[in-house]
Amino acid sequence: MQKKLLFLTNQYFFQPTVSALSRMNLDCATKVVSYHNFEHIPQVYAQYAEDFDAVLITGTSAKHVLDLKFPDTQKLITAFQVDSDALHRDILRFAIETQNLDFSRIAVDFLVPLNCGFSVVDFLKLDTMEAVISQNDSLTEIVGTQNSKSLETVILEQIIALWEQNAIDMVLCLYASIVPALQEKGIPFRCPYISDADLYRVVQEVLVKIELNHLHDNHPSIIQIFPRHSSDATAEQIQHIYDLLQQYMHNHFIDGVLQQNGQCCTIISSMGILRFLTNEFQVCRIASWLEEQLDFAVAVAYGIGTTVSHAMNNVQIASKEAKILGHSFVVDTNGNLIGPLNSDNRMVISPNSLPDVSQIAKRCSLSAMTIQKLQNIVSSNGSDKITIPEMAQKMNTTIRNANRIMLNLCRGNVAKPVYTQTTHSRGRPIQVYALDFGTAFQ
Repeated sequence: MQKKLLFLTNQYFFQPTVSALSRMNLDCATKVVSYHNFEHIPQVYAQYAEDFDAVLITGTSAKHVLDLKFPDTQKLITAFQVDSDALHRDILRFAIETQNLDFSRIAVDFLVPLNCGFSVVDFLKLDTMEAVISQNDSLTEIVGTQNSKSLETVILEQIIALWEQNAIDMVLCLYASIVPALQEKGIPFRCPYISDADLYRVVQEVLVKIELNHLHDNHPSIIQIFPRHSSDATAEQIQHIYDLLQQYMHNHFIDGVLQQNGQCCTIISSMGILRFLTNEFQVCRIASWLEEQLDFAVAVAYGIGTTVSHAMNNVQIASKEAKILGHSFVVDTNGNLIGPLNSDNRMVISPNSLPDVSQIAKRCSLSAMTIQKLQNIVSSNGSDKITIPEMAQKMNTTIRNANRIMLNLCRGNVAKPVYTQTTHSRGRPIQVYALDFGTAFQ
């Protein structure tokens, strides 16, 4: 099936985009739609994007507006604009075409709000343009939350002030949505546009990403849902979970096969569905919804594979972590263990570290995620010494659970007491332990 691409451009770049696409022999359908300003972008996107495989928008700051407005979208969104090299070439071309230019009096719009100079001369002193554009993206968010004005309005007001102070002769403009206002004020401007070759390259990269996403989304995934506590895993409770999952899948149009297997329920589906259910492996919507309906807690394990067998193996790894820690986890096609979902302590354990971590975890009767957290604590502290209260604080757990973890570490020869630490308050001295995840204590 032919891919469909939506191009969102400001009004000034609408016709150049239409003309550029007409010169290309693209194996896809395209539609170009213009927006008036940044505030108008979400409205245009919401109106048209659903019918297209991907959206290409003029400028990284404009894309950032969409990222902020639609953080959970699964739609592929890509920015296109002149890069640093192209902008330097355009400045050189302009210098050759025009005599007696004073580049210190030509404002560069994306420099204006950063208080680091505003002219072409200041721009030419920069190592890269990308870092400055990134700062503009951050300002897009800051201005939007602290001010009723958009970033482009702030830039425009400052440019007009420079013009009225007779500090500039013209503007080198990447935020072409401010062009109508510049024209109204009689401020000369120059808007460099992306070359046909660069735009063609961007389009081809987007088409490849669409195809890769399609292939990845069709990878088989297996989801296991079970009560966190074994005492809740009765036949009646498992049936209750099954009935609720049927309702959830129906209400949210989830394509998959639901099964009841012993002490858990299983959904056989695809990675595309899993990405939606977890918002790219960040949350667990199933667990959050079920716990609103149930009077007991559940955990969810997600396994993704290149085959159903591969996905089944991965879901078993995720289930072990979920059963030990009582949360939800994902194991992806690359073997990365991701979780716990719905948590500020979410981590990713790569397959390169997983074998060693799993070996230590098995020896200590702890989860691999717990061992990884402790390794990260040791690394960030710059010391292998830790107390039970410190462990509880850094792992966001109780003193009782931290004591249990330390006892298991000592039994597995990964930790040992080294000295006591006195406190200024009354009570017994605090025991300090040393952790060794390398050779381990003998």
